[in-house]
Amino acid sequence: MKHLSCFTVGTLLSIWQTLEIAIIYSTQQEKQIQLLRNSILKEKITNKNPPPEHPTTVEIIPENEYIKQVAEILNGLNPSTFVKLLPKIKALNLNTEERLSEVSKLLYEKAVEDPNFSLIYAKTCQCLSLKKQSVSNPTDASNFRAMLLARCLNEFDKASTG
Repeated sequence: MKHLSCFTVGTLLSIWQTLEIAIIYSTQQEKQIQLLRNSILKEKITNKNPPPEHPTTVEIIPENEYIKQVAEILNGLNPSTFVKLLPKIKALNLNTEERLSEVSKLLYEKAVEDPNFSLIYAKTCQCLSLKKQSVSNPTDASNFRAMLLARCLNEFDKASTG
């Protein structure tokens, strides 16, 4: 009690009120954190069995329509829409070499045309990097990453020699 003697009653009351407010505030934060945890848990439980990456029934879309859909997704891609469009990007059915090649070409061109969003395009490439064509005898360049790397190398060689 010796240390408290230098404080006036008003000062002690003010300190007490400040502590009381801090306790109420931290309790509210704990409630918000708990609500957030509950919503994350609920989301994990509801998404326990996510749809397979390669659905058993494949919707047949003409190649030009497919490329048009991919281009629309990429045109809408920016830092604020990336999280919203990520499921659409992951759901891309890159089951043929032609589709892998076209999508890698589109992404490469978008990244070169708009360097301000190159990080977003790099994240998109990372999401697609392990996508493979579904054939019995895949070639060395049968996944998205290999095709994109081949495209970059080809463009680099063109720039170096031309």
